[in-house]
Amino acid sequence: MRKIARSIVLAAALLGSASAGLLGFASGAQAALNGTLYAVAAPMFDGSNGSTSFVRLYGGVASASSTFSIRVVNTTTGANLGNLVTISVPKNAAPQFSFGTILTMAGAAQTRDHNYALYIQNPEPTAGYQHVSFNGTSSLFENIGVCANLLNQSVTAAYPSLVLTNLHTDRLAAGYPSEINIHNYWNAAVTYGVFVYDAGSADNAGAIRAGAGAMMGSKTYTVGANSTLNLTFVQLQQAIGWSTSDNQLHANIIITETSNQAPAEVLTSFIVNKALGGAVNMSSACAVNAPPAATTGGGGTIGGGDSGAYLN
Repeated sequence: MRKIARSIVLAAALLGSASAGLLGFASGAQAALNGTLYAVAAPMFDGSNGSTSFVRLYGGVASASSTFSIRVVNTTTGANLGNLVTISVPKNAAPQFSFGTILTMAGAAQTRDHNYALYIQNPEPTAGYQHVSFNGTSSLFENIGVCANLLNQSVTAAYPSLVLTNLHTDRLAAGYPSEINIHNYWNAAVTYGVFVYDAGSADNAGAIRAGAGAMMGSKTYTVGANSTLNLTFVQLQQAIGWSTSDNQLHANIIITETSNQAPAEVLTSFIVNKALGGAVNMSSACAVNAPPAATTGGGGTIGGGDSGAYLN
């Protein structure tokens, strides 16, 4: 019965979209949202308890840019706050937005009860996001995203690649350096192409800096069977000859086997928190959309996708 009821609610929401627009609501509408049609980031922290949420929006790879549509929800009352926020993000970019900036863009007043959620949509199949928090007093930095679907599940469903977003460049290395690990679990050595992109940044009004998503360089690395390559991002940055400017704080990387085979590696990233003397796992980012169902036989594949298309 629960499954039938949920199907009825979903059908009603889809039918309602014909009059309320593609996203199922009109700008400024306060109707309750059907969360099954969204990726949901919750809870969001507004700084009231010392921690502030930041959302990194990954634009995906299929077109020059993709558009995120975001609703802010007060989770105490269930009410939508303010207006629909739309943000166009360039391909291969992942600019970071503070929760306060999202509130401002929505035209919503901050109630400072830190009971918020973001409901996120983007039609691009490989679009994603990462939800992190930072406490300026304690220096605690965390990846707090809870993903219904992982970004790399969506990426590998279409392309023979894996992605890491928002690695720290040398501009943040003094206090929070990034480290990368590529573990090859294949039974032979594999050569990987590592492609580095400027993740971009956004100002307090939500404007994304020019150059976001631009490729900064690439390098190949060969990793032995059942072996791990460990790099700091600064080492990779130096290897490709990227001299960053003051506002180039974050980078995204795409890892692809040079033979364009489906990924056979475990790709991880960590940020070393020097103030607290520990490492934070930053490997996971969330997909906005569920990946298509993988198949075997009948011409289908599990991962791999369009051979080499990701690199173009």
